[in-house]
Amino acid sequence: MLNPVLVTPASATPVSVDELKLHLRLDSDDEDALVGALLSAAVQHVDGYAGVLGRTLMPQTWRQDFSGFDNLCLALAPVTTVAVTYFDTANNSQSLSASVYSLLDGSLGPYLSLNSGQVWPGTSDRPDAVRVTMTCGYADAGAVPAPIKVAIMLLAAHWFQNREAVNIGDINSALPLAVDALLSPFRRVGI
Repeated sequence: MLNPVLVTPASATPVSVDELKLHLRLDSDDEDALVGALLSAAVQHVDGYAGVLGRTLMPQTWRQDFSGFDNLCLALAPVTTVAVTYFDTANNSQSLSASVYSLLDGSLGPYLSLNSGQVWPGTSDRPDAVRVTMTCGYADAGAVPAPIKVAIMLLAAHWFQNREAVNIGDINSALPLAVDALLSPFRRVGI
């Protein structure tokens, strides 16, 4: 499998600038640009394929390519919809009917499984022979688990309060332990 590629980014963040400002106890709009940038950085730290969770938070579209139909384990979660295309043995692009497969959620995350009575079609010999385009993320900000949202706010608040490089000898500049504790139950492992 090749690394997933972001096709359409999320149009919103799981925490709003106003929610973060409330957490920071900021009443003025003077630092909204900085607060927004820190919020964006905290979300990027957590969200998507490169994020520490290995999952998506808000609705977004990703593409994942495979060399064949052997093992269609999807690298992101949660996944709400999928569409599958492939290059047949003549190297022509084809769409795969949704009646051939099912989207399932296993112990290691979402995957595509062949339905009973169906067969996977033959594919061209290429690393991107099968393309899965998927909509990932929770339905909206309200559906994102509260511990993830709190961790994002704690991380952004830490960066707001500590605007310089971390000094190893200064306990106040180390990342809040609560961030890791809040995120760890949601980390995808074994992907």
